[in-house]
Amino acid sequence: MPKLYFPILISPHVRLEPEMSFSENDTKHGDNIGSASQFTIGVGVFPILNLRESSLFYYGFRFGSQQIHVFPDDHRSESKARGLYLSLCIGAEYFLDPHVSLGSELQTRYSSLRITHTDWADPFEKRQETSTIALIFVRFYP
Repeated sequence: MPKLYFPILISPHVRLEPEMSFSENDTKHGDNIGSASQFTIGVGVFPILNLRESSLFYYGFRFGSQQIHVFPDDHRSESKARGLYLSLCIGAEYFLDPHVSLGSELQTRYSSLRITHTDWADPFEKRQETSTIALIFVRFYP
C-alpha cells in the first residue's frame, strides 16, 4: 500500500512527519471473492542526529488511526475494522542534495482493531497484533 509522508523540520534536530494512505484491492478467501479498502492517517515525531553533512540518523515513534472495510461480492455480509497503531522507529537518510534524500526505516508496530461483522451472531471482535515493517523512502524537502 503506497503511503504519503510529509516531512516537516520543526528544528534542525526534530522532524514531524504526518502520513496518509488509501488503498483498494480485490480479496479472495477460499471461494469467497470481494473487495477491501483501507485508510490510514497518522503522524511521526523524530529526534534527529546529524552524522555528517550529507547523512542523518533518526529515532522516535509513529501513531495514528486505521480503518478497513471488506465487501464480499455476495453483498450479504461485510466487515469493518477501526483502530489505532503505535510504532517505534529507527531510520537513516542520505542527502543527494539539500532537497532530496534516500532513506530507510525499521518499525515495530502495535495495532489494536475493533472489528464489526454484519452477519455473525457475536458481531464484535477485538484484534491486537505486533508486526515489523521495513520502509525505503525518497523524501523531498522544500
